[in-house]
Amino acid sequence: MTVGRRVALGLGSLIMVVLLGGIAFLFAISWRSDDTPVAVDPHPGSQLKLVALGDSYTSGEGARRFFQHTNQRRPQRNECRRAPTAYPRLVADELGATLVFAACSGARVHHVLDQPQYPESRPEVYGGRRQLEVLREHSDADIVIVGVGGNDARFGDIGKACVMSPFSCLSKADSWMANLEALSDPHPRDHGRPLFERLVELYQAARDTAPHAAIFALNYPNPLIEDTVAGADAECTRDLISKPERRFLVREFIRRLNEIIEFAAVRAGVSLIDVSEAFEGKRICEALAGESAMNIIGIGPIDGVHLRLDRLLHNSFHPNERGHALLARMVLREVRAGAFTGQRNPEPVPIPEPIPWVPRPYGPPEGPYDFPSQTQCQGEQVDFVFPVTATKEARTVRIADALPNSTICHRLFEHDWRSVSADAYGEADIPIDLRFPGVASTNEILYQRNDGAWLKLIVSQQSLD
Repeated sequence: MTVGRRVALGLGSLIMVVLLGGIAFLFAISWRSDDTPVAVDPHPGSQLKLVALGDSYTSGEGARRFFQHTNQRRPQRNECRRAPTAYPRLVADELGATLVFAACSGARVHHVLDQPQYPESRPEVYGGRRQLEVLREHSDADIVIVGVGGNDARFGDIGKACVMSPFSCLSKADSWMANLEALSDPHPRDHGRPLFERLVELYQAARDTAPHAAIFALNYPNPLIEDTVAGADAECTRDLISKPERRFLVREFIRRLNEIIEFAAVRAGVSLIDVSEAFEGKRICEALAGESAMNIIGIGPIDGVHLRLDRLLHNSFHPNERGHALLARMVLREVRAGAFTGQRNPEPVPIPEPIPWVPRPYGPPEGPYDFPSQTQCQGEQVDFVFPVTATKEARTVRIADALPNSTICHRLFEHDWRSVSADAYGEADIPIDLRFPGVASTNEILYQRNDGAWLKLIVSQQSLD
């Protein structure tokens, strides 16, 4: 897709969002989305108690209705947006448990550990105190669910950037991955501490605060598919997010975010509930329109803020009611298997830090590595991988030691493979595209050297640092 086409499509998408926002505004006055008569606690007084801590993926952001006073800007601000269709309430209802629902949309780790998120909240509505303080009041909890870390990693912002930007969001991919590895928490006391360390601290604090509870850490469901699926709404993101962008989010960013959460859970001695594949078959563009587990563009008003379009789009890129039902099914199965046994939490494992993340196209120079599929090159293994840098003005790489008359394969990051032929001297000029920095500039060149070894060159834009 050319830059010009992405610009045109981006403007078209923006117009669509504006029109949807205008439609939502017409209904905003009559639709009070935070005024639902359903009780927050499905079984008050039950002997079994479940406490839910975390961010929007736990609170239920993405729903059509929210509990009273949790979706308002005025008079007492609280935008925790807890929904009666959120998976913690569905799980508590199925278990016959009383529910302490403290999760809050937008929460970061420090909102659970250290700092209230909405201090002006009504006294009876959670949000005015840090979530761990709520847990301390219910230290007799039997089950504690913790789902947080995505906002620290800028998960939502990255998704929106990839969809809304008229240019490839991969130009920012390296900085997003660096942020994920060496996160600087906004709380002054924790400046410079990576997400892994903060999550370990949080999980350990939950264990100490509720010593008799089974603690469950949740990672994040993958909302996207890498490629289109026959019979599904396969064109639904063609104009919004490219295949390379989807592959980066699925294979690199979400995978690493979930890996960090898993390592932290193991280190702290809490159980991990892996929901990464909870939406399989119902991910964006994998299911027919109207059957997806995720909202792409979700419109919803907020009490006191009916005139701001940006505030109406808060439900976008979040699980809808169908998604939370799928999460509830998976969480319920794991809770039943792990919460009612003699040893409720696993023993901590002394992992000093997560396994270092290495971008998938890279690695130590000497292989062997698996041979890439879907190329016109034919080999059993890649023997060597060499990173190469060039200025963004470079348009070709000269290969001078290829097997004469052999096929050389190349591609831009996660695009389809293409091929050229080396001449009788084993030489060829390979086209590359280095216009955008970071992962977006990654070009792969696969060829067989004249000694028979297969090489992969990883060509990327030269850093200015």
